Amino acid sequence: MSLIEKIASYIPGYRGYKLKEVRRESDRLIRSTITNLLRSSKEDFENFGYNNLKELSKDQQLRSLYDNVRFMYDKVWQKIDKAEAGYSGLFDLVKVREDKLDDVIKYDSQLIEATQALRKETTDLSSKSLKAEELKSAMDRILNLLRDLESKIDARTNILHELGEINA
Repeated sequence: MSLIEKIASYIPGYRGYKLKEVRRESDRLIRSTITNLLRSSKEDFENFGYNNLKELSKDQQLRSLYDNVRFMYDKVWQKIDKAEAGYSGLFDLVKVREDKLDDVIKYDSQLIEATQALRKETTDLSSKSLKAEELKSAMDRILNLLRDLESKIDARTNILHELGEINA
């Protein structure tokens, strides 16, 4: 038994406190991973836009779709970056019972998978030059992936509200 473990064994509640801290850090790391993947995906998407600037500049609808996708990236990024943490802090608005946090983290794995799918899509497209119809199709796919991710983020927030209690 290490010195720290020995000391911890004398402090009532320390083990539970430490587990809460590990869970809090896990939640933070998951959301950080998602935001980093989103940032990289958006950079790939913008490179894709630069590589297809000639086609985009010819068609107002394509430019509008391109702007919508960029807006959606920002919206989704803000939602996950500002999402309620899946743990109970002293002054948090939403408190979650610690035994339910593991369920939230499992749900978060779906967010990571959805973000990785988005990242893969944009990585594959980032250096391609496409014709107008192919451009529209690619941007529609990305927009749908972003909408799916936003839906999962909203569902995560709803889960936290169902599990937690709103403090007055």
